[in-house]
Amino acid sequence: MMTLNGGVFQCLSHLVVDVADLDAAEAFYRDGLGLQPIGRDAWPDAGANAVLKAGDQHLVLSRKADRPDLSATGVHQGYRIGAGGREEVRGRLQRLGVTVETYHEDRPAEARDNFYAFDPSGNRVQLVVDSRLDGGPGVAGIDHACVQDYDMQWAQEFYGGMLGLALDHVSGLHTDDYLRAQAWGDEKEAMAPGCCRLVKYYREIPGQNRMQPRPSLQMYFRAGSGVIGVYMAMEDYAEPPEEQLVGTPRTALRVAKGKLDTVARALEARGRSFCGPVDHGGNGAIGRSLYSRDTGGNFIEFCEA
Repeated sequence: MMTLNGGVFQCLSHLVVDVADLDAAEAFYRDGLGLQPIGRDAWPDAGANAVLKAGDQHLVLSRKADRPDLSATGVHQGYRIGAGGREEVRGRLQRLGVTVETYHEDRPAEARDNFYAFDPSGNRVQLVVDSRLDGGPGVAGIDHACVQDYDMQWAQEFYGGMLGLALDHVSGLHTDDYLRAQAWGDEKEAMAPGCCRLVKYYREIPGQNRMQPRPSLQMYFRAGSGVIGVYMAMEDYAEPPEEQLVGTPRTALRVAKGKLDTVARALEARGRSFCGPVDHGGNGAIGRSLYSRDTGGNFIEFCEA
């Protein structure tokens, strides 16, 4: 079967995030994180939206009143920022009345980046320090985006097997992961939501609690300078209708010039449904897009400038 090689994807192009209130969400990302607003209803296939710029990438806030509560899952978005800039953002968020959390992460590359906040709609945001950046006042770009899937083997086949993304890290399989989960269960460690779960034993074991802490399986795939993380879903969730290929929330990968048709052939060869290429007219940040879904039903977009 056709597998894409490592030169196809450059980075995360943009994220489409569902929010309940566009004004409140835009104020959070503008006044708290320092993203630059560039307009309303300016992004294709995102409903009523507000668009903000993060370096040469974009965050698209899509208004959706009926949205699930993902605050206890591993779903989140991570942004790159300088060390001094992160402290400035902390102060701005605190002045806005936003609580900054200091969870711990399982992925080694994020071990020291325990800085989290929730936007007004409950979307979790992480700030990742990039030592190459100066202490600017806001975020410099999108570092990673995390989704959830109920079948991690299928997720690995989709992101690693078909898309050809390099596996950056796996968490939840090693002894150290179980020790951190136990520390979390003993309330000695504040782990990020989605990293650990309580598993019920269905038989009595003398002297042992029936609810045992266990690590959740996590996989991180590198797409050029960006990373897509997949967390094992801890409970069943409703997927969109099978025939729906364009929707929100959505993670978008930037494709190298001239490679979008290659991505379409790879999707077709694997029997994956997709929509496009859709030509957006060449007047905005993206020129053409393919829309599809991963094995967990998460909407994904492949786009070129």
